[in-house]
Amino acid sequence: MFAIALRQVFRHWRTSLGAAIGAAVGVMAVVFMNAVLTGLTRAVISNVIDMNTGAIVIQREGFRVDGIEDLSRVVDVALLPQLQALEGVRAATARMVFDGVLSDGQASAPVRVVAIMPESELEVCPRRVDLELDRPVTSGALLGRELAALLRVQPGATLSLFAVQPSGRHNALDVVSQGRIDSPIPFMNKRLVTVNLSLAQELLRTPGKATEIALAVTESPDSVAERAQALLGPEFRVETWRQREPRSERFVGTTELLARVLLPRSRSPSIHNRS
Repeated sequence: MFAIALRQVFRHWRTSLGAAIGAAVGVMAVVFMNAVLTGLTRAVISNVIDMNTGAIVIQREGFRVDGIEDLSRVVDVALLPQLQALEGVRAATARMVFDGVLSDGQASAPVRVVAIMPESELEVCPRRVDLELDRPVTSGALLGRELAALLRVQPGATLSLFAVQPSGRHNALDVVSQGRIDSPIPFMNKRLVTVNLSLAQELLRTPGKATEIALAVTESPDSVAERAQALLGPEFRVETWRQREPRSERFVGTTELLARVLLPRSRSPSIHNRS
């Protein structure tokens, strides 16, 4: 039987060659599509987790209502050791995120301030573009590229950062420009200012406090989020990257749907369990 089949293949070699080429092209197309969809989903989730939020973000319940942030609803940085000891947590860091005004004495601009703990932030979001704060200089600040150009700020220049404290009082501190941030999010380049958490705590008069805690995980973010919620109780809101970034989640869902439709026999490039 095999000999007959082989004889037919050589007898009709043009047809056989065409069928072989078609099969090879089909396999290559499947492999290519699978690689593209997997690469897209991994890139999106890496941008969210490694460059922006982390796998899980914890805030006090009621901190943000209808887009309005209440800086009196802050979290205690002392929670970090408890959360780091939680099963499935690889690293934890605290941040203070708030609105303010940056001025060089002649011009001013509204800014979005992200105050971080550089060492632990690097463990949670290793691909952040604003981690180059000089650690000994607690008054250092990094400015978005377009914001620095607008204020004509050069490295080493002293600026004034204004903010409203939770009590409603205004306060200001001097910060030293340490460089520029070229954020992958274009509009953030016009507003973003990164400072050390200790400076933000002094500016807002909130010692030992932060607006959020971010976690890096070693297993499914959903499972770790459930444990964190059980530990902290209903006074806190524990959200995974999917809840924090619904647009990214929708994009991932779309690519996975395409994978199931176009590649029904291949494994969908799911990254919901991304650590």
